[in-house]
Amino acid sequence: MSREPTRAAILIRESRKRAGLTQQALAEKLGITTSAVCNYESGASFPKAEMVFGLCDILDLTPRDLFECE
Repeated sequence: MSREPTRAAILIRESRKRAGLTQQALAEKLGITTSAVCNYESGASFPKAEMVFGLCDILDLTPRDLFECE
């Protein structure tokens, strides 16, 4: 059964694309696996608190942007 992406997942994916990054490039910048980025973008998981700050910095978002989506 497939899940619909959350609003936060869609925001992460759109922001990554707007930044001109592949999932692999974003994963490398964050020091995580490409699978983790894929999970964030599909809504299968949400980034842990310590990861949110790096993600927001790279994607020019605020933590509030992400948490208000959930």
